Amino acid sequence: MAEITAKFQERALLVLQYAADEEMKKVRYHDMLRDDIREFVSISGCKTPNDMISRSCKREIDLEHLGKRWPDQVRVVEGSRKKPKTLDQ
Repeated sequence: MAEITAKFQERALLVLQYAADEEMKKVRYHDMLRDDIREFVSISGCKTPNDMISRSCKREIDLEHLGKRWPDQVRVVEGSRKKPKTLDQ
């Protein structure tokens, strides 16, 4: 999550339309998230991109804790991960 967030914030500064539009930032960040995190983080449920980032980080921590408790169940979720999209794709 930290790597995705850093890339997003760095590239968002370079694209003027993202810098000016909070809703566009939320949509783009949501698209970059892994499937297992995206399912938990709602665009409409987050008021700001920073709110979305904090919820994403919290979900990642929750998944890590679940992986320590029930590693067999988390492997199924990990198989559904996809490569994060970047702004220049």
